[in-house]
Amino acid sequence: MQMTPEQIAELIEAQTIQANRQYLNNLKKALEFIDELEKKPEKDRLRYANIVLHLIGIMVGSIKGWQSWLNLNSMDSLLSLKELEEIVPKMEKLVKEWIEIDISITEAKTKDVEVQHEKTKAKRKASKPAKPYVS
Repeated sequence: MQMTPEQIAELIEAQTIQANRQYLNNLKKALEFIDELEKKPEKDRLRYANIVLHLIGIMVGSIKGWQSWLNLNSMDSLLSLKELEEIVPKMEKLVKEWIEIDISITEAKTKDVEVQHEKTKAKRKASKPAKPYVS
């Protein structure tokens, strides 16, 4: 059976609506999951590391969703000027905060590695055996 262009368009729209609803359900579940993480009273280093891993995974999933959506559509046709004016400042703030976290942690960890590197270098230099005497 061959479909008319109108039937194809209707099928694509129906599939898009279904995919968007599933995506929204996943996002709502992610928010519930984050709320549950916040309620857990015992938070040690391992727990916090696990939370960071989950939070990054949730962000990556959302960003990939946006990328997929934008790969199929043109941003200027999807969102009105009013929507863009509302979204862009929020996204800029969010990205800046994320980059500030990234810079802070990367600088601190780089400094830790540099300190350890200097200690290791000093130990190697101090423990070098004297050159053997050859006559």
